[in-house]
Amino acid sequence: MLKYPKEKEESISKVLFTNSFNYEKIEYKVIFQIFYTLLTYSPQILSFSLVSCPNLNMKTLEFVLFLIKNLKNVKILRLEGVNLNDQSMQIICEEIKDHKSLKALMLSKNQLASISGSYLAGLISDNKNINILYLD
Repeated sequence: MLKYPKEKEESISKVLFTNSFNYEKIEYKVIFQIFYTLLTYSPQILSFSLVSCPNLNMKTLEFVLFLIKNLKNVKILRLEGVNLNDQSMQIICEEIKDHKSLKALMLSKNQLASISGSYLAGLISDNKNINILYLD
């Protein structure tokens, strides 16, 4: 779950969602409020993780990618065990290719085929800042 700071000055450096966060049953108003809060504190967020959320759907992925594009200081994007496929990988690579601070992309435990390798190669060619790619 997401922990909010008590005061704006308190730093948030990591945001981690785990499988205790149920995407299927949460209302979009709640998702919007979470993302609005994250964007409010965006200068402090350096890492964004979705881990072991096998029910991640395309609409939620779109929200996440919108957020990542607007979190200008994120250095690590971790999407592990979220059931990514080749279609979602193509969208991810297209959306983050111009992200200036992103250094590491962690994508283990997903359903990626060889075509995703082509998308990732294009991403690394387009975005020279990404120097860590973790696939498992």
